[in-house]
Amino acid sequence: MGKRPLEIAAGDVTIGDPSIRGAHITQTAHGNFQTALLPRKALLRACPNAEDLIARSIPGANPITSMFLRYYDLAHEHADKLVPAELDAVSQHLFDLSVLMIGARGDVADEARLRGLAAARFETIKSDIMAQLDSPGLSLSDLAAAHRISPRSIQLLFERAGITYSSFVLEQRLLRAERLLRNPAMRTRKIIEIAHLAGFHDVSYFHRVFRRRFGQTPDDVRQMAGDTG
Repeated sequence: MGKRPLEIAAGDVTIGDPSIRGAHITQTAHGNFQTALLPRKALLRACPNAEDLIARSIPGANPITSMFLRYYDLAHEHADKLVPAELDAVSQHLFDLSVLMIGARGDVADEARLRGLAAARFETIKSDIMAQLDSPGLSLSDLAAAHRISPRSIQLLFERAGITYSSFVLEQRLLRAERLLRNPAMRTRKIIEIAHLAGFHDVSYFHRVFRRRFGQTPDDVRQMAGDTG
């Protein structure tokens, strides 16, 4: 970057300025890198010291940096499914995480934590839950430890969204079970197998909550799916 060289380790982040003459990136090992474009004026209003960090390494092990990278990946994965208003919100959350990562202070940092950090953390927690939905070991305490926050903090994130942690997990497991039962490729699988794949390891409980949620038994849903197919 101009006359300032920097070697960046895998997983780390740096700030670049393409307007600087001689700015370029050389990749010395197999892999890839990603770029997020930030509005310069807004960034400098939030972080007046941002230009001092150009071509300096921001460790990826930093919790905020790790959160930024994970939320960036989630945003990239789901961007094509979002409406403009949702894309605007996600962009704002990424900007909020950026200024926290770079070193915003005072009111700017407080606002970014309330808006961006909470939203990004909530989405990454939900993503982790979905990835472990079929695991009997999925627990609130383990999830909290993985995200370096308290179990109560996770419960509060869900409560602010108008649901509880346990009801979210149950609903997602039921929806997965219902999708599997309607899937023609799963017709040869036993109901107990479907229950396990959706994260239910008490089959009688599965039948009870499934009927309460959908007004039909798992066998009824499978039968109807077969009739319509």
